[in-house]
Amino acid sequence: MAETIQLKTFAWVREAIGTDEQACPLPQVRGGASVRDLLDALAGRDEAWRGLLASRREQLCFAVNHKLCGQDQVLAAGDEVAIFPPITGG
Repeated sequence: MAETIQLKTFAWVREAIGTDEQACPLPQVRGGASVRDLLDALAGRDEAWRGLLASRREQLCFAVNHKLCGQDQVLAAGDEVAIFPPITGG
């Protein structure tokens, strides 16, 4: 059975993808998969992810298990990964 992570998306990321939560296979990468590896796998999965990541990848923020992180964060099976736009307040 493949190991999975729980992926959550918010705001315009959710709108572009069409769902706010989904289970995703953990990419199998020597030394452990990172958020970057997950994004690469998502881009290869379908057109919605491919388009979003091609045009707005550098605008995205990430959190793993409720802690903000960068694309180099290593993932483990069962992690919750959130992808969202930068947040501003007013």
